[in-house]
Formats: sequence, C-alpha cells, structure tokens
Amino acid sequence: MQFLREAEDLPGLADSYPAAQSLPPVFLPARNIVYYSVAAHVAFSLGAREIVVGHNRDDVETFPDVGCDFIEAFNALLERSLPGFGASVRAPLIGLRKPEVWRLAYRLGVPLGETWSCWRAGELHCGRCAGCMQRREMFETLGIEDPTSYQEL
Repeated sequence: MQFLREAEDLPGLADSYPAAQSLPPVFLPARNIVYYSVAAHVAFSLGAREIVVGHNRDDVETFPDVGCDFIEAFNALLERSLPGFGASVRAPLIGLRKPEVWRLAYRLGVPLGETWSCWRAGELHCGRCAGCMQRREMFETLGIEDPTSYQEL
C-alpha cells in the first residue's frame, strides 16, 4: 500500500503532529487501520472469520496502533461494520518478544529465508535498516546460517 508512504511524504505532515517525533521512522499513520480493514474486506468475501496478525510484544512497545486494546477497539468497529458476521482480528504472538517468535518459527520449520524484515521496498533486503540488523542478529542468536541476500552489509 504505497499510497500510505506517499501520503506520509507530504510536506509538513509530521510537523503538525508533535508526538510523531518520538515514533520510529517506519511508523505510518493509520497503517494498521487500513491493513486490518482491507483484510476484513477480503475475509468477508472469503467467508473467513479470523484475521491473524503477527504483532509481537516488541511491536506493542514501539507502535501506538498495535496491542490488545487497539485490536479490541478495531474488533468492536468490525462488529459494527459487519454485524453478525463474526470476524475478528487475532494476534497470537503478541505476548512474545522477537527472539521468542524467531525460535518458535524455527522450531515449526518456517522457511525463514523466505520471510521479509527490511523496512525498505525492493527485491533484496537493504542490509542497513533496523529490520535487517535485527534479522541478522536473530539468525546469529538462533545459531543458524542466514540465507538472506542483502544489498550490502
């Protein structure tokens, strides 16, 4: 949803919201409301009742639009917009820190080399952003070879 990034690049937008200065550089205003809404639309069209998101405890401590209270509020809106349908957002990893999520994924056989951590768009992980640095750290912590191709290290 590139339009969110483009809207964020409008001049003076962050200046009008002083609290934005304390948010991480990858924060996009209302991003999760938009993503959850699109997911709810797709879920409805497929007859799916659960929308599963991958937020973890570290995300809850970093972003304002993540967390049990945010998800509960969105689920209340979802019930109002799709009465009787019974769809809801669930976040099964929300109590786990990132290293715990990575360990769980590794134990479950998730193809970690096919996951995306980079905060930038592109064909390859950039290798420089915080997401890429955390990714490399997680592979090291797990003691497994990092199969990721990076633009630079």
